[in-house]
Amino acid sequence: MTLAPDTADLAAPDPSDYGRSRKAAGLPLAVLALIAFGLVCVLAGIAVAVYGPKLWPVRRPTPAVSAPPPAAALPSGSAPVYAPLLGAAPAPAAGQDVSALQARVASLEAVQARTVEAATAALTAASLSAAAQESRPFEAEAAAAERALPLSADVRALSRLAVQGAPSRAALQAGFPDPAARAVVAQRDPGQAAGLPARVLHALSSIISIRRVDATVGTGFDATLARAEQQVAAGDIETALVTLQSLPPNSQTAFAAWRAGAERRVEIDRRVASLRGAAMNELARAMRDRP
Repeated sequence: MTLAPDTADLAAPDPSDYGRSRKAAGLPLAVLALIAFGLVCVLAGIAVAVYGPKLWPVRRPTPAVSAPPPAAALPSGSAPVYAPLLGAAPAPAAGQDVSALQARVASLEAVQARTVEAATAALTAASLSAAAQESRPFEAEAAAAERALPLSADVRALSRLAVQGAPSRAALQAGFPDPAARAVVAQRDPGQAAGLPARVLHALSSIISIRRVDATVGTGFDATLARAEQQVAAGDIETALVTLQSLPPNSQTAFAAWRAGAERRVEIDRRVASLRGAAMNELARAMRDRP
């Protein structure tokens, strides 16, 4: 006799199976919770690593520099070891800068002094030139120039000439006809051995002098005197003095006083021109050498 299994027994669950199914169902939730917690910790660590130095900066303590031992305790070869710590290394550079600056200032002062000296010499030469052109002595101006330019040979020569001065070129031009007329009279002097008629004509010629002034070519008396007269009228006193040397000796005597004044004028003008040229050249060099 076969017994059929009880369906009730087959349908009833086993208690042990019920416990195992509950454990299998609760395990994934715990794992998920652990995974989630781990992720939170990782994110928190990353945030602290990234934003932590900005929010909470680390204050590093300043290392204390120990004072060097006394100079007496240091060996002779150990001074350079402490020189960078004591700031002694920049001292040579600072000293060099100061020396360079002092040299620069000294150079500028020397150039400035040279410029002022050259300008003073130029002004002195100009003042002396203006005074020397007049028909009068100019001792005061020459003395001032000698104080400003004691080493100038031109100034020393002008100091000698300033005592008497010299006629101006205009005065020499105006004073030329009188000695020229006397030279004509001297040229026509018949001498003591001449007769009475010749001596009377010579006396009349001293009152009325007749000579040609248009003929300037040749070596004759009238041509030579006419050339000298034209040169004086043009202001060329230097050439006129050379021309007058061709006149006969008795005629040159009439120009003695005029020649003396003309020679002083020529020398004064030559000395003044040399002095002014040297002063202007020195001033130009001083201005060119300025930085």
